[in-house]
Parts: sequence; C-alpha cells; structure tokens
Amino acid sequence: MDFKKGDICICARGWSAGCYVITEMLPDNGKYCCSTLHLVTNKHYQLDPACLIKIGEASADLDVAAILASVHAPPSLPREDSEVFQFGKLRAEYEAYNVASPDAARWRLLATAKPGDMLVVSTRGRMNCVKFHNVLERGEKFVFLAEESSGKTFRYPLSSLMGTNRATKA
Repeated sequence: MDFKKGDICICARGWSAGCYVITEMLPDNGKYCCSTLHLVTNKHYQLDPACLIKIGEASADLDVAAILASVHAPPSLPREDSEVFQFGKLRAEYEAYNVASPDAARWRLLATAKPGDMLVVSTRGRMNCVKFHNVLERGEKFVFLAEESSGKTFRYPLSSLMGTNRATKA
C-alpha cells in the first residue's frame, strides 16, 4: 500500500499496538521509510510500511502540522464555571473544615485559589512559583494541578504547598 504524509495508521496484527500519523516519508531510509508520531505517547518512530494499516488521513483543517501543534500544546487553564474546577473547589472547602489544623490552612488556600493564581510550592528542597489550575476531585497523595514556568503541568501533594504569591497573576 502506498502511504503519504498525513495518513493516520494503526499497527497490523502481530506488531505492537499503536496509532500513528505519518509526518514524513523517507524514501532513502530502506525498510523503515515512514517517519511517524505515536498519537498516545507523543514519540517519533521510523516504521516499516508493512506493519501499518491506514485508517484515515488528516484533513485540510487538521494537517500534520496542526496535529503536531495540538499534541504539543500545553493544557489550558480551566474556567471557573467548569465542572472540573467546581468539583475540586468543593473538595477543598470540605477538606478545609474536616481535617486537622496544619493541613486545614493549606486546604483553605486551595479552596480560595482561582485558575491562574500563582502559588508557592516546595519540591525537592526548592521553592517554586507555579500557576494554579485546579484541585483534583479525588486522591490522597496528589491533590492539585499546577503549571511550572517551563509550561509543564504537574500534580502536587498538599504538603508541597507553602503559600500564595498574590502579587503576580499570570
């Protein structure tokens, strides 16, 4: 089968599972002439066309460049009226009134934080300012999501929360 840039493929039976988009055809590369992007792991691979089954192709609206951009785009901040944010806020308010006093102050801080507020966290002995996203609806160890200055979003434990930096709002 002839493949071209923009084809969306899955691996054939007998090969490791995966869903890929062909980002480039490499005719001089011998057997592994399809340069692909794994749509789940976001890793690049050079694959043999014999292992691929075409299931679709990128449209004019969503070409290879748009697929790559959407895969690499950082997650957006939740809106204050979103369900994810509201459930997290309710959890933080509940925990603020039902836990022992050292953690209650941290839960109150999370209950009043809005998406985009800058929080101070301590990780591996370093103090960092992070952009708050939302409180997670459940979980014992990691309780909130925040974005570091690098643009990556991480889950943080309650014990890492040191305070807020109200002076800087992104």
